[in-house]
Amino acid sequence: MKAMNNQKVCACALLLLTLLSVNCNNGDHQRAARPATAAGNDSCVPLPRPANWIKDPVRNRLVVLLNRSTTEVWSLIGDPVNMPKYSSGLDSVTKKTVNGLCIQYTCYFKPLNPNEAGYVHTENMLWQKENCGWASRMPEPNESGCTGYLSLLTLEKVGEKTKMTWAMTCNHENAEMIRMIKEGLFQAFRGIGQQLVKIFGGSVVENYREK
Repeated sequence: MKAMNNQKVCACALLLLTLLSVNCNNGDHQRAARPATAAGNDSCVPLPRPANWIKDPVRNRLVVLLNRSTTEVWSLIGDPVNMPKYSSGLDSVTKKTVNGLCIQYTCYFKPLNPNEAGYVHTENMLWQKENCGWASRMPEPNESGCTGYLSLLTLEKVGEKTKMTWAMTCNHENAEMIRMIKEGLFQAFRGIGQQLVKIFGGSVVENYREK
């Protein structure tokens, strides 16, 4: 029974991270901070780093140089409802706003098998700035058993182009679980990077996976 439960947890977490859900809710155990907004890139300097929230090392990082302005890139990735356009595992995304700011969005995944229901996942939004990026964390405890989870996406202007950096990390008491998550996320980032380059033009600069 214990082995079966461990398999269920691993499958759940691998699906969770491989499909790159970045949702948020306002649980009493971890309330979401009200996202900040900014008019442009001047207010994005310096951009936040994972160390702003966690001490753990980054497990995976995607860096893509896109042939469009930060405003154009943000028009897609700034609204979580658009996530299925560049993350193939998602069926749909809904969001909740307060005073025009997104404080909650929920990802509904495509089922792995036709006769099964798709997975639904939530996360807390920590930070969000227009044309700059966003950060989110998974509530704890959670059914995957993950701790210290953080997803941070930032945009930087590079001439007439935009560098998008997406860093993610999480911990688990099972070392094999961490290995599975890193491998699943490596594959997911590869697909997302390719899709963003297809949409905006550009190139994938890095798809980092912690050794």
